[in-house]
Amino acid sequence: MKSIVTILISILTATVAVAQSGSIRTIFQNEAFQLNSGGRSLLGGKSRTYISVPIPEGTVALLYTVKSSVSADVGQNIKLAAEVTAALSGHVGIANAIDRVNLPPSNAVIDVFVLPGDDTNLYNFLNKKDGVWVQYTDYACESSLGCKRMVRVSPQMNKVFIALRNPSAINRIVAIVDVVAIIKN
Repeated sequence: MKSIVTILISILTATVAVAQSGSIRTIFQNEAFQLNSGGRSLLGGKSRTYISVPIPEGTVALLYTVKSSVSADVGQNIKLAAEVTAALSGHVGIANAIDRVNLPPSNAVIDVFVLPGDDTNLYNFLNKKDGVWVQYTDYACESSLGCKRMVRVSPQMNKVFIALRNPSAINRIVAIVDVVAIIKN
């Protein structure tokens, strides 16, 4: 009981500390996506999908996590906003906050890309025109058992796409995505 109270007090303190220098806004929490295998996608399924991530005004960074599994039971949920708030209250800075996020283990390989908010570029990704679509390479996770990244945001950006691809020719996977924005006051 004492440890639960201590944790709640530290989260409340962390929230106050973040509110003084900025705020954290959850954009997506535990959004689930099913991606078919490459073989199944040839018969009408999809092995690629995306999330359109709107960027709130004043955002300095987006932080995202992707957890993947071969079954619908993906296990423990990520509480990204709470973990980032706690990390920032420890004065680690935005750049190191994502390193402090505890990503539960995944058991399926997934490719994750961050694409500019250009619809033509997204069309090329979804239609498997590899080599034509453009990504922010610093923010990608290819052939990964889960992914967590921070995306620096410029004032000109109003959205990005988080693109998911199942690289498996055989297994269907389920991906769980969380996205938070760090907004400067």
